[in-house]
Amino acid sequence: MQPMARIAIDGGALYLAASTPYERELMLEHIAQYARRHRQARLELDRHHWLITTPTASPAVVCQRCNEPPRWLAYTEGRRTLCQACAREDIKRCCELVQDSATARAASSTSSRYARRR
Repeated sequence: MQPMARIAIDGGALYLAASTPYERELMLEHIAQYARRHRQARLELDRHHWLITTPTASPAVVCQRCNEPPRWLAYTEGRRTLCQACAREDIKRCCELVQDSATARAASSTSSRYARRR
């Protein structure tokens, strides 16, 4: 099973594969485009949920990783807010983890099927 991303906006959703580096970049570009156009978008990937919004003028909102205020988009997952650069790293890492766990599950089910046939 490959990682699938669901990008949701008011009025619809877009499902994109996120298994290759190219697909991940394409997904991240779509997220940014939708969030800028609609002022917010939601990303669901496996069990992770991000809310992507255009940042407010409030200086109280800062990225919890680099301590800089988000310039273009703010990515919120739970209580954690990240800037676009830091969030991109997290989302890419999440895609890799989903793909690695799916590959491991597929390998273990194949080996168990082979063992049962013996």
